[in-house]
Amino acid sequence: MLMKLPVSGNPARCGGTSYDTYELTVDIQPAPEWTHKGLADYRFNVGTRCGHDCGYCSTGATYRMHKTYTNGSTRPNIDLTSVERATKGAKKYRGKRGVIIFCPHVDGYSPEAVHYDLGQNCIQAFMNEPDWKVRVLTKSDAVVKDFGFFKQYRDRIIIGLSITATPDKQAMISEVEGGTASIQERMNAVTLADQAGLRTYGMLCPLLPRIADDFDQVLALVEFCKSHNAEEIWVEAINGRGKAFDNVSRALKSAGFDWEAAGIDSIRSQSGWSDYATQLALNAHKAVCQVYGNPDRLRYLLYPSKLTASDEAVLRGLGPCVKWLGSN
Repeated sequence: MLMKLPVSGNPARCGGTSYDTYELTVDIQPAPEWTHKGLADYRFNVGTRCGHDCGYCSTGATYRMHKTYTNGSTRPNIDLTSVERATKGAKKYRGKRGVIIFCPHVDGYSPEAVHYDLGQNCIQAFMNEPDWKVRVLTKSDAVVKDFGFFKQYRDRIIIGLSITATPDKQAMISEVEGGTASIQERMNAVTLADQAGLRTYGMLCPLLPRIADDFDQVLALVEFCKSHNAEEIWVEAINGRGKAFDNVSRALKSAGFDWEAAGIDSIRSQSGWSDYATQLALNAHKAVCQVYGNPDRLRYLLYPSKLTASDEAVLRGLGPCVKWLGSN
């Protein structure tokens, strides 16, 4: 049982958005799936649903049987005891500490998390104990407010803002990432992190078909990563778990982006998804090689279960830059 019963029967208000509060019963957890991705050894979350409400988010599929999803609420969910959990968890795993990803299932800098300053306070709890490092992953430029604090621990904290297209695609991205900072704001945050001497990494996930998967788009994003000293670059296709395809296609269609929505619909079949995922991998490999001279910094995350045999053979040929994940 991951969670306790709700600690607040009424939703609080934050930034005009209702949210629910629940206490998580776990703190820092080993994260073998994130270790396999090369991102982290442990994970820590501040809730089970964040206010960014990205249409392709797979967290709902992960927690679909959890009380926070079966109680009928569709509001963001946040744990107000997160700092206490972080403090408790940070004292564990002596001799086996490593990188904590903050936060992989929800955004630790979403509006409700920022309202309670959970980002800096949780990460401070980790930094108070030796041998922990933290990989921050967010789609919010609110993380910038903590850069002064991060500079004290620049060897132990690495910053990544998920960038899912170039700024000229913002109108489409806004339809599927309506609660996030804009692409330009995220890029500006990466720029400020680099200027502050902080470590950065590239997170180009997901790159949607007909929006951000062609070579010119991928190349521009990789060039941006290099210009801000990204140590590694992760790239991933959209994961079709849960209602991701339905949510994204519907949002694009409702905004009049019919061609882009058709791109999502085209990858519902095995052959369509396999072709998209393979071509994205090839574009990412080519772009990273063109920009860096070799593919060493590329980490292409891939679930192989929907690949055709011929496409899988092609991707196996790309070597260790493809991270083969479990079945989805």
